[in-house]
Amino acid sequence: MQCIVPIMTYASETWIITKKLESKIRPAQMQMERKLLGVRWEEKRTKASIKEETKLPDVLQRIKSSKRSWAGHVARALAKENWYDSIRDWKPSGRRSRGRPKKRWIDYIRRYARTNWIDRAQDRDQWQELREAYVQQ
Repeated sequence: MQCIVPIMTYASETWIITKKLESKIRPAQMQMERKLLGVRWEEKRTKASIKEETKLPDVLQRIKSSKRSWAGHVARALAKENWYDSIRDWKPSGRRSRGRPKKRWIDYIRRYARTNWIDRAQDRDQWQELREAYVQQ
């Protein structure tokens, strides 16, 4: 049972979480938990009872938490002004495609931490409190 969460969250710090991705992750986790317990659809067991029996953490919560941890790491590295700066500020050449701009990793972090996220992440305790508060929402 311990392998489900690490497998589903591998390298998730860099993922861009969209509604479409969320709608794929939740059922996949539930299907894995049902398979572990040998529960068939015909048994009509609730998700809550299955979650209570497996006691596995929610994968989406884990992904969001690890994403915020990684953002703090990146912000502290940005303060040292190394190669992260060039990656963060890189703008591809050429024309953008039509339509809505694609969501980026930094957009998610800015929405979560608001402005001056790099400064806020320098204080690890403050960043941890912010992270915990956001997970509780």
